Amino acid sequence: MSILYVFALSIDIFSFYSHHSSLEMFEFWRALSLFSFDLLVVCPPVVMLCLNVRLRVDAFSRDVDNVSSSPK
Repeated sequence: MSILYVFALSIDIFSFYSHHSSLEMFEFWRALSLFSFDLLVVCPPVVMLCLNVRLRVDAFSRDVDNVSSSPK
């Protein structure tokens, strides 16, 4: 994960400091940087839910008896 953050930040730094020949190239590097940060934020919880059965059961269980704040 740390290597991916370094990669994403290096793309961001490259797009900030380099002089692009066109606006489309700048927008491409900026979009790539934002997309890589989105992947780093979204993917780890999704992978954890896919790999951990107990976490899936706890997160998506519909057991109504254990809810303490249910209206009566």
